[in-house]
Amino acid sequence: MKGRVGKIFIDPGHGGSDPGAVGPGNRLEKDDNLRYAKKLRDILTARGIECVMTREGDARPSYGERCAMEKGCDLAICCHRNGAAAQAARGVEIWLHHSVAAGGSIVKWAQDTAEGLRAVGFPLRPGMIAQGVYRGFRTDPAADYYCNSGTSSPSMLIELGFVTNAEDNALFDQKIGDLAKAIADAACRKLGVEWKETAGTPEPDGGLYRVQA
Repeated sequence: MKGRVGKIFIDPGHGGSDPGAVGPGNRLEKDDNLRYAKKLRDILTARGIECVMTREGDARPSYGERCAMEKGCDLAICCHRNGAAAQAARGVEIWLHHSVAAGGSIVKWAQDTAEGLRAVGFPLRPGMIAQGVYRGFRTDPAADYYCNSGTSSPSMLIELGFVTNAEDNALFDQKIGDLAKAIADAACRKLGVEWKETAGTPEPDGGLYRVQA
């Protein structure tokens, strides 16, 4: 593999004293965020893409510290899971900066990611721009999540299902490698990175594949 093929900022949300959403059995969002962020990193790294992780364990970097790590990256992905008082709430949400234009390249990347996650089995939430794709901040369409406002590269915040929903949790646990791969595939397409998979190299869930970029 020759030269630099891309650099991606991966931010597992919450951590340390901030658990994020809490699900049944004291299931903590911060733990799930780190689990799928590491899967995503491993897949992208195997494809020759450099990854910058804001945390590798149960730490809580400040928003400023997280965003400072994004310098020089080509894409930014913030890994979260959702939570709701209504346990029936489920599905994927992808949040973008409030200023993104419908039909633009960042929206297309988000739609590609959402469709990949749907193909694995996750339903998509209604969305503002398209199914599963939102912009702004949940309570203020003119505001933004820190990942989208504090970074300079194309960015998204992924809410990978609800930690408060049993069906979403079961799918997350059973398909975590496939879900991370769907996110990685869309990011690689956004960067124009080509790859092929053949038998040979351990995949993060224990399967075998070799990636060539």
